[in-house]
Amino acid sequence: MFPMLRPDKKLNNILIRYFVLVICITVSILTIDFSNHYFKFLFLLPLLYGILFVFIPQFLNGMTLKTPGFFILNLVMIFRYLVLPLALKYGGYYRDVPTSHINSINAAILLMIVELLTIGICIYFFSKIYKLGSGNIELLELENPNKKQKNFLILVALASFLLIILSDTSILNRFSFISIEEGYSHHDRNEQISAGTLSSLALNWFRLLFPIYWIKICKDLYSKTNKIYWAYVSTLVPVLSLLFFSGMSRSSILIPALVLCVILGRTFPMIRRKMYTIILSTCVFSVTVLTIFKTFNTSSVSEGFSMMDMKWLSNTLEAYFGGVYNVAIAIDTRSVFNNDINVHTLLSDLFSSWMGIGALFRDHYSTSEFFNIVFYGGNITLDQVVPTIGSSYLIFGMLGSMIFTIAFVWLICLFEKMYQKESTIELAYLYGFSTIQCAFNLPGNFSIICSYLLNTFIPLYLLFKLNELIILKRKQ
Repeated sequence: MFPMLRPDKKLNNILIRYFVLVICITVSILTIDFSNHYFKFLFLLPLLYGILFVFIPQFLNGMTLKTPGFFILNLVMIFRYLVLPLALKYGGYYRDVPTSHINSINAAILLMIVELLTIGICIYFFSKIYKLGSGNIELLELENPNKKQKNFLILVALASFLLIILSDTSILNRFSFISIEEGYSHHDRNEQISAGTLSSLALNWFRLLFPIYWIKICKDLYSKTNKIYWAYVSTLVPVLSLLFFSGMSRSSILIPALVLCVILGRTFPMIRRKMYTIILSTCVFSVTVLTIFKTFNTSSVSEGFSMMDMKWLSNTLEAYFGGVYNVAIAIDTRSVFNNDINVHTLLSDLFSSWMGIGALFRDHYSTSEFFNIVFYGGNITLDQVVPTIGSSYLIFGMLGSMIFTIAFVWLICLFEKMYQKESTIELAYLYGFSTIQCAFNLPGNFSIICSYLLNTFIPLYLLFKLNELIILKRKQ
């Protein structure tokens, strides 16, 4: 269970495991409510998570930023299986559940129990396959191995992205700046800009690529001068990038912040903790201000905090972590549209957001569209995300309801392995971003990850590899 661990560390790990189990049992007891017919099995979710935490070592070994994918997966599971049941019990969210959906609550809880077991089993076996999460993990310090070259292709890409953005400045409306209150009032919260347009993709690519290029420059200057202030200068662009967020999306702040934390920590390990403090403080500030404005339409922090309660918390967690209610609606959606969901629905989920050819797959409804029709009682909007387990259940039925979950966990472990073995800044950033993106969106929707892989990972991966190829040819 605990290979390569000193006796004292092994004892500490055992104590931590059983401490977490006690917390989970406590939460389970607090959520027991046999008088409520629809939520009588809710207490099983925190209880099962605690049991899995004890018997699957990868959960505990993944509680540091050395394993960013596992770290985020742990946080997501804590919110989904510990905090959310408490919020549902004491926030009273189920009091507002329409009768037409509440009958599926028990089935949704049982489906989530199977999903939790699937996640635990997959993490255990995929970690064994990729040799993850055992013993002490030592990561290589990230370097720019080609210090004399100027990253020609990356510079060309950045310039091209900038030209595309300047040719369609309206795309900048997707982004807001955290410190400009006037910007909030001019931001149309209902405005939807296609994520598959070239200008929107160029903006996202530029936002991801420029901070990494800046870090590479600072790393080179630090290597030449051995002056530590270049390490601090490297945080300037990443911090500024976190003050810009896409639409009203908190994930557009959280995910880049976490990736930049781990990359800066590996690039400048001598001040790793200070890097974490700088980036995470900026992230907390941005997310707090955005949450208060988005939820309560106010820029006053004190006023926003005064409006937060358990009801607000349960609603928020339901939306972000694919909670019990949303899974129940997914079950009902299959009953309503059973004859309309087919292979075309699957293709629409997988490829409709792919730049260039996505339009070929938009003639058919996706699971998200079917889900939102049922969620809103017929009004077609797309602001609710069908949970991963829900979309898999809609397409493949009960027997195939874990397919997307298994795919998610495999991708998390695959990118985690690639991140740990990589020593170049840009590729470590891309792999780290990918494993965090998959872990963060595990409760969400598999189509989100398909969109990311097709529109972000593959283009940037090819860019970095082509840049390396050009460098090799020059050396020859």
